[in-house]
Amino acid sequence: TKAPLLAMKNETKEKEYSISDGTEEIWKSVQSELRDEARSDVGGGSSLHPAFTLGLSGFFLLNVGALLSLPPVLRGKGAPYLPTFSGKLDTMFSLLRREASVAKKVSAANEALTFVDLGSGDGRVVFRAAREGIFQKSIGYEINPCK
Repeated sequence: TKAPLLAMKNETKEKEYSISDGTEEIWKSVQSELRDEARSDVGGGSSLHPAFTLGLSGFFLLNVGALLSLPPVLRGKGAPYLPTFSGKLDTMFSLLRREASVAKKVSAANEALTFVDLGSGDGRVVFRAAREGIFQKSIGYEINPCK
C-alpha cells in the first residue's frame, strides 16, 4: 500500500513544479507589460477627457472669482461690483419699449418718466437710459464705502 502513495506524491510534486514554472512565466510577462505601460505614461500627458478637464477648469475659475469678490462683503464694505453688459442693456430697453404701459406714458406728453438705478456702479445703465429717450430724467445712486 505504500508504493501507490509514493507514486501519487511524486506526481503531485511534478505538477507543482510545472505550475510554478508557468506562474513564473506569467509573472514575467505581467511585469514587462507594466513596465511598458509605465514608460508610455511618462510623457503621455493627462488621462482625463478634454471636455471634463475644460469643465473642471471653468468650475475652478468661477469659484476663485467668487472667493476673490467676498473680502469686501465680509468686512462690511458693500457688495462686489458686477457690470451690466451691453447685450443685457439692449434686451432690457427693447422690452421697456414694447411694454404697453410704458409706451402709453411716453406718448402722453404730460407724464414725465424718471429712471432710477440703485447701485449704479460706473453709471453705464443710467447713461444708456438717458440716451434712449424714454425717460425725462435718469438718476443713479451709488454708495461705495471703499473709496
